[in-house]
Amino acid sequence: KLDEFADAQIFNGAGADTNATTKKKVYGLVSQATAFSALATYASPSIADVLLDAIAQVKNEGYNANAAFVSFADEAAFRGIKDTTGHYLYNEATGMLGALRIIPSRQLTSGQVLVADTSVVKIKQRPTYELEIVRNARQDGWDVYLRKAIQTLVKTPDKKGLIWISSLSTAITAITPSD
Repeated sequence: KLDEFADAQIFNGAGADTNATTKKKVYGLVSQATAFSALATYASPSIADVLLDAIAQVKNEGYNANAAFVSFADEAAFRGIKDTTGHYLYNEATGMLGALRIIPSRQLTSGQVLVADTSVVKIKQRPTYELEIVRNARQDGWDVYLRKAIQTLVKTPDKKGLIWISSLSTAITAITPSD
């Protein structure tokens, strides 16, 4: 449970150096990422085309996208892409995306995607847990605290190596050619 909470904070943490009230919280990757901005248009676009365009956005900034974090629902939708004859296109789509690894995460909701050059992300954590047991006389019991120190660091110029897609449907609309 503690590792799952830490994982949620890595994606969605509320920390920021500029805000005294959140300075000691985890700096979430979502808040450090660059927003998706369509570079091209695609006929009948799908999630695969959105990922291809996000890869192009990362490459355009001099980085190399190697991971896409998606929800389990979006991974299933991606795996379920078919052509007009019912043939699954997952292998062709992943071949088109090159070295991009699709990683499902429970920390993202349907429609959210983080495309990343993982080399720009530094996750610092202590290798040990801290356990504190404190007597609580008022409750006639004990309070148990389990802690782990963790933080994500992305240098300001490297934030262009992280592309945040907050809505796949909006991204698909952005890459659809206008008639």
